[in-house]
Amino acid sequence: ADSKKEHEAMTQSPYGKAVLAVQEILELTQKTKHQYPHFAQHFDSVSTDDMVFLAKNLLEQQAAFLSATSPAFVDIGYHYTNSANLNSIRTNGLMTKNERDSQGVQAHKYNGSSY
Repeated sequence: ADSKKEHEAMTQSPYGKAVLAVQEILELTQKTKHQYPHFAQHFDSVSTDDMVFLAKNLLEQQAAFLSATSPAFVDIGYHYTNSANLNSIRTNGLMTKNERDSQGVQAHKYNGSSY
């Protein structure tokens, strides 16, 4: 009963919703790695705190758009990068090319387009 009340309380704030969403994403990541072990070495998540921070900010921005009667649909995507870049992303966050250049952060391998 307490866990049900706790879950309900979590759904009442952007931070709580973000935590719940990230928990689901991490569970899905683990299930996918287990289901497709030959791909497991090719993907991983970034810091849980960073994921919660991003999700909370997206939810707050969505609420701001809704209160301004602006379109507020949020489509979540993912970012693929070579696993050699994961430690840098975990340390520095996901950066644009200009941000990397200005802060002297090296990307080991590029994928897709860079702007």
